[in-house]
Formats: sequence, C-alpha cells, structure tokens
Amino acid sequence: MNFSAHAHWIWINGEASPRNFWLRLRRTFQCPAQLKRGIVLITADNRYELSVNGHDLGNGPVRSFPWSYSYDEYDITAWLRRDEENVLAARVVHWGDHTFQSIRDRGGFLCELVLELSDGRVERIN
Repeated sequence: MNFSAHAHWIWINGEASPRNFWLRLRRTFQCPAQLKRGIVLITADNRYELSVNGHDLGNGPVRSFPWSYSYDEYDITAWLRRDEENVLAARVVHWGDHTFQSIRDRGGFLCELVLELSDGRVERIN
C-alpha cells in the first residue's frame, strides 16, 4: 500500500533542524461501524514511536536513503473501537545533526490512516 497524493510531510515552523527535538502529535478520529481493516502508513525524519488508543504499536523507520525514505505499515484493526472516537498518537525525534543514519536537514513526519470498509469504500485520514 502507498501514501495517497493527499498525504504530506508536516513539521513545526521556526528553526529547520533543532538539535534533539521531540515532537508529540495526536489525531482523534471516528471509526466507522462497518470497518473491515485499518492500516497506518508512517515515516519520520528521524524516528517515531506510534500508538493507537494507548497501545504501543512500534517505532521506526528503518534506516534509508534521503531520496528514498522507508516507511512502515501497521495493521491496527484489532485496536480500533468501531463507531467510537479513537486516538492515533506519535512521538517524533529529530536529532538535528549528521549521523551515520541521517543528514542534517529539516525534520518531518508523514502519516496516513487508511480505513477499508465492508462495502468496499476506503477512507483516508492524513
């Protein structure tokens, strides 16, 4: 599965590459009663930790080249509460320095939630 054209990188205004900067993000959303499957596509510059409704899902992404970022895909169907409000949360760290895993540049976070419904429709939340 790939990100849609509506997904876009986000980051804070101000200094492009602050050192050892941690950013916490959360998004609430209503999960349809007719949910068949829920998938999260996610990546960050430099690293992320992801949770849904308080359940830790994982962290990443794996090391990759800046011109070809890796992203992770999580099936979160089991942790979603149908016909209720749900919370997707992430903690992102940007090192703000050159390392063997990153090039100093602006930090970034990219995440898209894909909800596949039993009637064949697909909803995407960026």
